[in-house]
Amino acid sequence: ATAARRFYRAADGWVALAARSVTEVGSALIGLGGAVPDLRDDTPTGSVATAIEAAVASRPADEVVSIWRRAGVPASRVVGSTWGTDADLDANSFSHVAIEPNFGRCRVMRGPGAWSRSGVVPARRLPSPGADTDAVIEAWT
Repeated sequence: ATAARRFYRAADGWVALAARSVTEVGSALIGLGGAVPDLRDDTPTGSVATAIEAAVASRPADEVVSIWRRAGVPASRVVGSTWGTDADLDANSFSHVAIEPNFGRCRVMRGPGAWSRSGVVPARRLPSPGADTDAVIEAWT
């Protein structure tokens, strides 16, 4: 993780910044009116991250995302604890219920993309940690 690619806490939720360059990080800070430190300090907790945290903390998440998008910086609001009930995500089959051996029924997010002809059915039972290690190793050898 870097300061340019991480989550930040806004006043009413979390936002995800996915800047692809130093220029975009600078644009993200300038758009928020924040002080721009040495942009080479791109560690997740360094001066750039601290400046972004300070500029984001008092603003609503939707406002932050809007500012960053207008500046051409990839960003989105983080779907929090309500993601399992979000109508848009539900309409797009973003998750499904699976049985996890240690915890029982769990709502699980699917991968970031789905192909219309893939025929892949989401797992209804999740393997215990290490239960599928041999199969994974065999598939890669």
